[in-house]
Amino acid sequence: MKKYTFYLLVILLFSCSSNTNTEGETGNTNKEIPTIDNLFDYVTPSPTQPIVQKAVIDVNENIFSYYIIEIGKYKNWKLLKKVENKELFFDTENNTEEINERLRRLLQEIVEYKNVQRNHIYFVSRQQKQYSDLYKLVEREIKNIGFSLRKIPLSQQISYSMSATYPFDFDTRSFLCILSPHSTLFANVKQGAMNKYPSIDSKKIEYVQMEGYKYYAKEISNASIKNNIKTSLQSFVKKYRPNCFVIGGVSFLQDDEKNNDRFISMNNKVFVEADRSVDAEHCEMIFDEIQKQFPKDTKFIYSPFGNYSIGYLIEQ
Repeated sequence: MKKYTFYLLVILLFSCSSNTNTEGETGNTNKEIPTIDNLFDYVTPSPTQPIVQKAVIDVNENIFSYYIIEIGKYKNWKLLKKVENKELFFDTENNTEEINERLRRLLQEIVEYKNVQRNHIYFVSRQQKQYSDLYKLVEREIKNIGFSLRKIPLSQQISYSMSATYPFDFDTRSFLCILSPHSTLFANVKQGAMNKYPSIDSKKIEYVQMEGYKYYAKEISNASIKNNIKTSLQSFVKKYRPNCFVIGGVSFLQDDEKNNDRFISMNNKVFVEADRSVDAEHCEMIFDEIQKQFPKDTKFIYSPFGNYSIGYLIEQ
């Protein structure tokens, strides 16, 4: 069984004991970096021929993230590159020429990497009730360079996240927990639902939406959050799912592109003294409270690459 060394920047897990550390180095702590066994021993199949490189760009006004994968005949995939939270524009003041030029540079950056073809590049964003003027401007310029921006509703964000996260045959025996700043989502596929792997029908999922780990900014107490988690998860606790996959959170896993570890056990998580942000502390509190609601033998598994953007890309 492989062993992976991490040291936690946050909660949930692990930040970085990377290959760049020389032997004995422990970053900003004098403690020995713990070794954590990956108890979840699923081996991800490699993509098989014919293999295609695809890219997806996640748009959040002027903050962009993109992911490049290679995907094979049976939709087995491997992450090749990810760039997250890249600020693309600065003080644009409706400068359409600058936005257009930055978008073209971003596309060129992706096309030049592994020779990704333009017809395998997609723009997506989370569907919202209202969109800012900047968002509308960016959307228009995306159209002007020959692409469309697909707005993904919440239910599909969850189903795409499942597609990117769940291994084969895990869809009806797993929960999914998505930790983000403004919401915590907990979901499962309805029992008896038939899905064609890796696709998951968004109409066949059940989910609950709770406060995200920035709840403290709204002056909501920890006690209120814990009570809400307990109440919201009651119907899920009554169902038996041996696994709970976790994505998002306040985590930084260094060199994860090189390791390409899709699944990391959280049951034996070990916390090391490190820089601890307020977000990290509250995110950890939410995760611990969720974990308490379920039987001790439930496996909690972190997926560094599980997100709706990659799930969308897999299904194209």
